[in-house]
Amino acid sequence: MSIVHKSPWFIRKPASRPANLRIFCFHHAGGNANIFLPWNKLLSDGVEVVGVQLPGRGLRRHEPLMTSSDQLLQALGNAFVSEMDQRPFVFFGHSMGAWLAFELARWLERRGIQGPSQLIVAGRGAPQLAFRMAPIDDLPDAEMIDSLRKFNGIDDALASYPELLKLFLPVIRSDLLLHRTHRYLDEPPLACSIRAIASDSDPLCGTEDVRAWSSQTAGDFEFQLYAGGHFFFHLEPSRHVPMILEPIGSSGTHGNRA
Repeated sequence: MSIVHKSPWFIRKPASRPANLRIFCFHHAGGNANIFLPWNKLLSDGVEVVGVQLPGRGLRRHEPLMTSSDQLLQALGNAFVSEMDQRPFVFFGHSMGAWLAFELARWLERRGIQGPSQLIVAGRGAPQLAFRMAPIDDLPDAEMIDSLRKFNGIDDALASYPELLKLFLPVIRSDLLLHRTHRYLDEPPLACSIRAIASDSDPLCGTEDVRAWSSQTAGDFEFQLYAGGHFFFHLEPSRHVPMILEPIGSSGTHGNRA
């Protein structure tokens, strides 16, 4: 699969013509933006999926990992402003990516820059609430792996290869530290609408924690509940991704407060 890299922060598949709507996807802790690229074939023509790639993984694996949320948001925000054009766009974030997408949307609004038409968040309670997951970024390797297995945060095949673990564990430790040490600040709600997605067997966030995202928007709010665990849509993307993303439509707007 050919991949386009105009900026190290954003990866996409080559397109025959410009998309009418771009969906910027933010991965979970320890993740990689490449997981989103197959989603392009699951969505309508005119919709492009763009993966947001953080330093220290993929083709950026030789770059230093970032553990300061302020530095990350400044660097990512500047890169995103250079990426923007006149087309509407949507942010989708899963778990840690939900938090990062939300904070980037606030970073843009704070500076009077046009933000996403919609923020879609999954697998993460509202940012004003305490995160349910106990800190594990400072645990010994074996204990950390056991903790990750409890919510399918690590593949058994990966856990059985020491050489791959040497690459993976520093990345997820850094991401979890970044997430844990970020300090939430109370600010006005976002202008864009929010769709919040929960799964009924997610050990990291309850459904009411996800519903609490409603206070973070001055626009429409939509809540969706699915069966499954923390990574439910990654396990069956062809079934779930169109339902999660497709209703946005080419205008980039959808949903009612619920």
